[in-house]
Amino acid sequence: MNGQSGSVLALDTSTEVLAIGVASSKAWASLALRQGLQHSPSLLPIVDQLLARLDLTASSLDLVVCSLGPGSFTGIRIGLATALGIAGGRGIPVVGVSTLDAIAEPWKRHSGEVYPVIDARKGRIYTAAFSAGTRRSEYLDLTPAELAVRIDEAKDPFLAGPDVARILAMLGREPGTMPSAELLDPAALLRLGVAKFEREGADPLPLRPLYLRKSEAEIASGR
Repeated sequence: MNGQSGSVLALDTSTEVLAIGVASSKAWASLALRQGLQHSPSLLPIVDQLLARLDLTASSLDLVVCSLGPGSFTGIRIGLATALGIAGGRGIPVVGVSTLDAIAEPWKRHSGEVYPVIDARKGRIYTAAFSAGTRRSEYLDLTPAELAVRIDEAKDPFLAGPDVARILAMLGREPGTMPSAELLDPAALLRLGVAKFEREGADPLPLRPLYLRKSEAEIASGR
């Protein structure tokens, strides 16, 4: 990260893993904690702890990066509300990044196709196809059978994400039968957010979450 972005907070509450990263010009700290979808009580205390570790406070931040999803509807809203709450009163710019982009980023040097995967519930999977660090497909909401076809047709496929073990089971594949990594790295979200900000500037507000399907409330109301 260069001096253009100063001190940065990145947070992702869209999956069962709470991922938070903080970086200054001199150091960085991060935490990825699997705790189901119960992020709200621990989110701000962990942010404060990581900021304190770098001798920072919320008022010394220059940029906030937040995951936009896809993922848990409630989780995404918690993350966006927290990011906007931290940034709003201080006039700090905010940048949104897709969770799938952040999951894929650490594997951009993989020789084949990378599929970041998130358990979308209801027997479905959120994913996209990446190669050489570039997304090659739309963001997708697939059945396991549909994802299996894509993987079988892909060159040297690699699955990544915090739900990999669950996704492999949904695909009927044993662990170790294909390259994969069960990882959600807060540093990847932070890197993508900083790069986006330095390339495009802050996102217009309010940030728009990346939903690939209707919520239960929308379905129930017929919207």
